[in-house]
Amino acid sequence: MGDGPNSNIGNLLNNLGVTDAQAVDTIGSAIGSVADVAGAVQAAVAIANLFISQPDPLQPILDTLQRHFAQLYAVLTARFNDEDWKNLATLVKDAEAVLQTLDGLVHAKPPLTDAQRLDHIATCLAPLNALSDGTTHFPSPFFLAVDSDQVYWTDAGVFLQHQYTQDDLGNWVQTPPDLDTGYGTQAPPVPPDNQVFSYLYVLPYYLKAIFILTAVGTSFFPDFGKTSQRQQDAIILFAEFLATIHDLVAGGITKLTPAPPPPLGWGTVIANGGVVPGITGEFEPPQLTGMLFEWGAVEKFSGASSISSSGFSFGATPNPDGPIFRKLQVRALREMHKVYANVGLPSVRTAINGLNEIAGQAPLPSHQYTRWSFREIFSQAGVGAQSDGLFHLSDMANLIRQTQPIDSSQTGPVSWRNLLEPA
Repeated sequence: MGDGPNSNIGNLLNNLGVTDAQAVDTIGSAIGSVADVAGAVQAAVAIANLFISQPDPLQPILDTLQRHFAQLYAVLTARFNDEDWKNLATLVKDAEAVLQTLDGLVHAKPPLTDAQRLDHIATCLAPLNALSDGTTHFPSPFFLAVDSDQVYWTDAGVFLQHQYTQDDLGNWVQTPPDLDTGYGTQAPPVPPDNQVFSYLYVLPYYLKAIFILTAVGTSFFPDFGKTSQRQQDAIILFAEFLATIHDLVAGGITKLTPAPPPPLGWGTVIANGGVVPGITGEFEPPQLTGMLFEWGAVEKFSGASSISSSGFSFGATPNPDGPIFRKLQVRALREMHKVYANVGLPSVRTAINGLNEIAGQAPLPSHQYTRWSFREIFSQAGVGAQSDGLFHLSDMANLIRQTQPIDSSQTGPVSWRNLLEPA
């Protein structure tokens, strides 16, 4: 079976080779690089020059949207025509002008005065102050969009289960309509004011403004961000705001698996004409002969997703529903890790820690979706301790390896990489 549906922005951009994380990854890494060389003027200027010499990482995203989502792009363009967006564009343009001339400013003869350098830093602070202002609406008006204008992930119409009835001659015939066994549209709740959190376009701009500020500030002052006189409070505020955005996006990552099986089992529900979201029954009427499972994860605010599907026929002597359900929890956890990476959140975290490094603050610990934790794996799979009170890795290995849908080697030594990340 192939991957799931591609009817959302995140998947379409991925399929076209232009991910919504491209700009986030590029700029987040640049911020981390600036933090690493903070205080080394030539290195900071070199990174800035390298960055501005590259094509704008935001443009491919906007070009793709324009080609394939004319209506959505029109909505985006209309937002850019709003007065507040025009003002923001002016602020960003002014900050970009400082970055473009940074080499000359650093090596000016006679050297710039501290007051002149602070004026240039103030120009770079202005767009970030505007973007981070959440006094009128959390987290910021720039990180909001009209809910009805958004495109969310859905698998409606992708996984269909046939229905059968007997005709007058006693033959079993397929009877429309097919039953939709997908999870349906995955979207955040509609807020009362119809303004939903939206970061797909704005987050790269925010990171770009942070890169400009840190490149300029660390080039002008070796102690930039270290004291209140050198904008430490502002750097900490921007790091905290970016952490809020990170957590909102990560909180939108939703696991998709079938619900726990009822006492009589999934098969009984399906054989009696019922629907179990995430499981498509396969029939040789009137018998249920197999099941196709869909599982994965979706980031609800952007529609980015990682979906897998696989199944088996009952001739394969299926496992009881309980072990299958538990295995799917581990498999879906893998997809959650993928979505976290696909939307660029590791680079957002790099940017946050870059700001923390500049401001002399402790770095954030690694996120749960960037690593495998056996404690979490056992918890997700519901595998308990044995009679000796200990958790045995062999129990987990057997569950993953021997439970259908079979997707791991049945022979040879156990490789946890292959068990947790099957091809």
